[in-house]
Amino acid sequence: MKKLLPFLLFALVLLSIPAEAQVRWGVRGGLTDGNPMIGGDVLIPIAGNFMANPSLEFTTELFTANADVHYDIDINATSSFWVGAGLAFVNPEDGDYDGGVNLLGGYGMRRGRWYPYGQVRLTSGGDIDNFTSIHVGVRF
Repeated sequence: MKKLLPFLLFALVLLSIPAEAQVRWGVRGGLTDGNPMIGGDVLIPIAGNFMANPSLEFTTELFTANADVHYDIDINATSSFWVGAGLAFVNPEDGDYDGGVNLLGGYGMRRGRWYPYGQVRLTSGGDIDNFTSIHVGVRF
């Protein structure tokens, strides 16, 4: 059951999205604590430029489920950068789940229907060692 908790929380978030919300789904890849990472995310407008951005990420060493929120700062009509924070559920390969806090920043630009982006995130807290994630992705 412990292994299913992040998936259940992620599903609960997705089920609570209003049907009229401008949701963007995305995939990402990069490095987490020096290990290759692959993951996915959802971008959900909350109010104004505030966005909810839950994500799941997998490496060979750990699994993370993140409940991040960020504020978008528009640069022009097609690009923006953001800063934010959130909660992390971390499951190292050889340990139990632990909680953490995320601090993040990123930059993205719209290219037609696609929205390529880059993001840096620092995760800290609990019994886990601090680690950094650097990833690029695309939302559609």
